[in-house]
Amino acid sequence: MNNKLNAFIFLLFFIIVTSLPCQDLKANLTATVAELPDLVAYQLWIWPDNPTSREWFDVRVRVYNEGSRASPQSTMNIFVGGSNKPYKITINPLSAKDARMYTQKIFLDAPGKYIARVVVDPVNKIRESNENNNTRQFEFRVKKANSQEYLPDLTVSTPYFLPKVPCTDDQITFRITVHNNGAVAAPASKAAIRVGGGKLVLLDIPMINPKEFKSVSLAKILPIAQKYRAVVYADYGNKIKEYDEGNNEKSKNFEVFGNCCPDLTTNNVWVWPKNPVAGEEFDIRFWITNNGKKKSPRPTTVNIYVGGSTSPYVLNVIAWGPNTGKMYQQKIILNKAAKYVARVVIDPMNKIRECREDNNKRQIEFRVK
Repeated sequence: MNNKLNAFIFLLFFIIVTSLPCQDLKANLTATVAELPDLVAYQLWIWPDNPTSREWFDVRVRVYNEGSRASPQSTMNIFVGGSNKPYKITINPLSAKDARMYTQKIFLDAPGKYIARVVVDPVNKIRESNENNNTRQFEFRVKKANSQEYLPDLTVSTPYFLPKVPCTDDQITFRITVHNNGAVAAPASKAAIRVGGGKLVLLDIPMINPKEFKSVSLAKILPIAQKYRAVVYADYGNKIKEYDEGNNEKSKNFEVFGNCCPDLTTNNVWVWPKNPVAGEEFDIRFWITNNGKKKSPRPTTVNIYVGGSTSPYVLNVIAWGPNTGKMYQQKIILNKAAKYVARVVIDPMNKIRECREDNNKRQIEFRVK
């Protein structure tokens, strides 16, 4: 009897002892899973809500990291209408308890019911605390489009030209951009531009797919200083049947200037802080602008003279375009309390030919305590 009791006690002790490591392992495994990321296909919808055939719309997905650890970069597949070929989207790293929306533009040319299905981390490259919430699907309807929605729609942007402040001796480059906002491709066409009362110039525009654009350029010299109007046209002559024929023309007024030249000017000089102290560092600040109608042909320098010194501080100044400028500053330390004069001179060697040479210098008087 004692032998049986001893055997029973030993067996019970063996079961208890050998079961402890398993329990610890299980606890450790649970803790490890709890610390993983968990990407969830949280929301799935389309925008606009009621798309028509031959109309672009968005499939939008909100991805949420429900886990307690950030997720690394991953991917997402979007399947539409039973297709086995997905749209592939990169999912950027996502912090724990954070969400981000992704958008995929879709074009469906037939009305009917469709299913959009999204799969986050489709090849399971990321170890997650829950692998069963990576998929979501949504059913939606595409309505039949009116016949006019099956047409291209060419529009033209406001003419863009460089330089922005043109002169009579400049070659002016005009840029024409034609967009196709329609649902089908637009065949090759002609764009046109007329500058002032000049001759209309036709430019070739190749075929443009839906939601794409093409740009062409024209270079002209306008030797007369006056105001002009540039008018640009898409599909000149209305050779293409479009959804909207009223958006093919844009115009812009501009002026061409004569006697153009740069005009580098020292506009202002001041010290900062306003009441500098002897032995302490302060700034001499000033503005350099180009008030002329022409870009400065090359970089130049600024000389800063302080307190009657003939040895200046020298700063390099870039070649400024017309009607542009920048503030510069030079750090100074003066060890003696007194009145001083600061003089700033742009292009001190007169290497740049300017409209005016009498506005390159400016000076102020200030006191150091």
